[in-house]
Order: sequence, then structure tokens, then C-alpha cells
Amino acid sequence: MSEEECEEQPLMVDSATNIVTTTTTTSPSCCDKVASFLSAITIEPAVFLYVIGFGLDVVFIKNLWVDKTCLFYFNFSTEICSNLNSGRFPAEQDMVQRQVTRYNVYCAVIQHVPAVVVVMVLGAWSDLRDRRLPILVPMLGYFLMALGLTANAYWWPLQPEFLLICFVPVGLTGATTAIYMSVSAYISADTDARARTTRISVVMVLVPVASTLGRGLALVLFNHSGYGYLAVFGTQSVLCVVAILYVLVRLKKRPGAIAMETPASETSGVLEVLTPARLKKTMMVACRRRDNGVRRHIFAHIAVIWLLVFTAGSAHFDYLYTRKKFSWNYQTYTIWSLVDTPLAATGTLLLLPVLSYYCGIKDSMLGFVGAVSMIFNFVLRATAPVSWILYLASVVGVCSGMVVVCSRAALSKLVQKNELGSVFAVMGAGEAVVPIMSSALMTLVYNATLNVFPGMVFVLTAGISVIIACIYVCVLSSRSSDPTEEVTINNDGT
Repeated sequence: MSEEECEEQPLMVDSATNIVTTTTTTSPSCCDKVASFLSAITIEPAVFLYVIGFGLDVVFIKNLWVDKTCLFYFNFSTEICSNLNSGRFPAEQDMVQRQVTRYNVYCAVIQHVPAVVVVMVLGAWSDLRDRRLPILVPMLGYFLMALGLTANAYWWPLQPEFLLICFVPVGLTGATTAIYMSVSAYISADTDARARTTRISVVMVLVPVASTLGRGLALVLFNHSGYGYLAVFGTQSVLCVVAILYVLVRLKKRPGAIAMETPASETSGVLEVLTPARLKKTMMVACRRRDNGVRRHIFAHIAVIWLLVFTAGSAHFDYLYTRKKFSWNYQTYTIWSLVDTPLAATGTLLLLPVLSYYCGIKDSMLGFVGAVSMIFNFVLRATAPVSWILYLASVVGVCSGMVVVCSRAALSKLVQKNELGSVFAVMGAGEAVVPIMSSALMTLVYNATLNVFPGMVFVLTAGISVIIACIYVCVLSSRSSDPTEEVTINNDGT
């Protein structure tokens, strides 16, 4: 509002004293707007730094597995290992790929079995005492992993089995599941219900964007730094340290309205969080009876996330699949991923905020659109006769990122703020178990169909995507008498 408009406002008269007073309202300056915008930025830079580091190792961990398995497990010559994907050594490539997929299963077990318990503990801790620590703990685990990978790259003759040790700290600190759980709980506690889907979508968009930047940076470091793997994993270590320092300095222990309160749990002992009774209570939060069919919707969205994590297991086979079918190397694969990942973020970045915040379209409807996009994406990948079809698959999968955002946002609107950590922890426990099952099953499928139809793993994930779409249809068709599909809970729990 301009100054002229303010001056033309009617005078305010105090009825008790009959004194006429004037109120003036000044428009916020540009600096005020910038300051307000910056103050709203909390968890986003930490997620950005963490995911850049994650993007650095996405391709090169797999490439490191292939190199070390070829050279030191099978003792093939340097000539064979350097030209493994040239098509000249199909038998050797199949042997290496099958062994690398077995290592992937071992990694999944090491990372995700301990994470089941860790995520439950961190979720209870998040609700009872501190929402910042559950973000710091898994970041520390990834920092230790990056140091281990750097050491394996430095002492090159180490057997590939030593790489498995690097993933132990990740499992003991909750793995990626703990990151997503704690970030979702922090954002949900720090925002109101109307803006929550948009805020979560912004953070989830940072994941593919930062991952793309990380992959591009990794390619430059590997090819032009002169230090290869050392430069890649060393940079990842530095980024993890910066992210940890940012979280310590910037984030609050109790964000949002909760920061204004003094929870009764603050007087409790720290060991209360670790008691079996507390962990049981955490698990029962998602299972307790709720009005208007809310519990059914909670189960549905948790199931969607678990199935989505199952489909994500196919990403471990992208690199091996393209090497086998199209003779790609790490450079060709990275270039495709630099196109695929930003396209996956486009729907979440451009369409989701508009459709959710401004148009008011229900989260489950947007999730259904994302599931359909996933189906077409995976079918095209599985049946691609030539490599450019993979780029087409990336285009039709532009809305696939909506699924995770919509179901996480819907869950946050279905429970009270003091239940956020518990519900996300229950979901996270499943997210920790599912990768073990998906990795084992997809490894069996991939190895069994390697010489017949290597894209079979993507047919499997397309089938899972169909189930996700059906769940959304059930949620949309079973709405309660409430006209809104997500039953938003007030901050006070009423």
C-alpha cells in the first residue's frame, strides 16, 4: 500500500478517551523483502549441499565397483577392464556385472538393516526433544562414508570387499531414509498446512537439481583434475562438512510454533527416547484410530512411499543396463543423467506449486498424475531399442517426482505437529527395509534376464507404479464426508 493511500485512510477514534489518532502503514522496502525471503530459507541449503555430494558419487561408486571387481576380484587384464563395455568382451562383462549386482545387495543390507532401528529412534527424538539432531546424524554417516571411499581410492590395490566397510557408518546413522524423514518432519513443523506441499516440493526439487550439479561436477573432477576418484570423493567429504556446519549454525532445535513452547519431554531423561515403550508408542501413532477415515489415508500414503522406494531400486541398474545394452561408458551415462534428472524436477518445480497452492488440487490427484508418468517412463526404458529412447522416457517421466512430494505432504496434513516425527519414522522404517527386498529381487531378475531381456527390472518397476496409481484411485474414491481429501489438523491438535 502506498503512502498516499495510507494517508487517505479514516482516522481511528478511541471510544474511551475520544482521542483521534492516525495510523500509518509503510510498505516494506526492498531490503525488508530480501531479509524476509532469506529468513524463510532454513533447511534448503543443507539439503542442497548434501545432495550435491550424493550426486558426486552416484555414478562413480558404481564405476569404482566395476573397476575394482574387474581388476582385483577377477584379475582381468587392464586392457579387458578398460574396454569392458566395448562389446569385445561380453563374457567378462557379464561376470563383472553379476558380481557387482551382488555387492549392491550386500550394500543394501549393510545400509538399511541397522537403519530400521535408527530411524525409529531418531523419529521419537525428533518429536520429544530436538528436530535438528536427526538431520545431523545421517549427514555425519555420509561424511565418514566419503572418507572411506577416498581411502579406497588412495590405496588402489585394496580388494572391492573393503568398499563395503565404507557403508557401515551410513547404516548406523539411518542412511538416506533418516535424511528424508528428518527433513520432512522439520519442514512440516516449520510451515502451515497451506504452504506445506509447496515447501516440500521446493526441497524435493533441490534433490534432482543438486544431484545433477553433483554429477556434472564429478565428471569434470574425474576427467580434468588429475586425481580421478580422489578428487570426486574428497570433494564429497568437504561438502558434507560444510552441510553439517550450516545445520549447526542455522537450524533451530524446535522450529515453528513448537519453538514457542516448552515441551514436557524436555525435563525427561535422554534415555526415555530409547526405551522399548517409547519406540512402541512411536509405532502406534500411525495405527491409532482417527476420525473421518484419516487412518486409512495415512496407511495408503505410507504404502505409496514404500512402493516408490521399491521402484527407486531400479536406479542401481541404470548404469549397468546402459553399459550392457548400448555400450555406454560413464561419460555417456552421465550426460544422459544430466538431462534425465532435471527433467524429473521440472514437473515438481513448475507444475506442482501452481496446481497445489493456487489451484487447490488435491495431493492424491497430483500423485496419481505422477504415477502415470512413472509407468510410461519405465515401460519406455525397458523396451528401448535404441539409446535415444531413454531421452524420450525422461520427457514422459517429467511428472514422476510429484508422487513423493504429494504423499509426504498429505501425511503431514493428516497428523498433529507433535506426531510428525513418529509418523515419518514409521514410514522411514519401511523405507529402510524395502531397499533390501528390492535390491535382492531386482538382482535376481537382472541376472536371470541379463542375456535375454536386461530391461526386465524396469518392467517390474512399471508394474509397481501401476499399483501406486491404483492406491491413489482408491484414496480419491473413498473420501470421507469432509469435502477435502486431506483432513488438516490444527496446530493445537484439535
